[in-house]
Amino acid sequence: MSWRSLLITKPARLRIDRASLAISQELEVRVPLEDIAVIVLDHVEITLTHPVLSACAEYGIVLPNYH
Repeated sequence: MSWRSLLITKPARLRIDRASLAISQELEVRVPLEDIAVIVLDHVEITLTHPVLSACAEYGIVLPNYH
């Protein structure tokens, strides 16, 4: 069951690593994909890979568009 909401407000790189979302900023943090309900991207310098988009579709993770 997904329950986490992620808000990313600083430059970051998002990628998939072993069924987790790896978020690289000053440090790298990993969050299991099965725990994520929504990811809000609120900065223009956020890079995400194609596998991140595919995993969001597969796991039903919402990526709202506010801009």
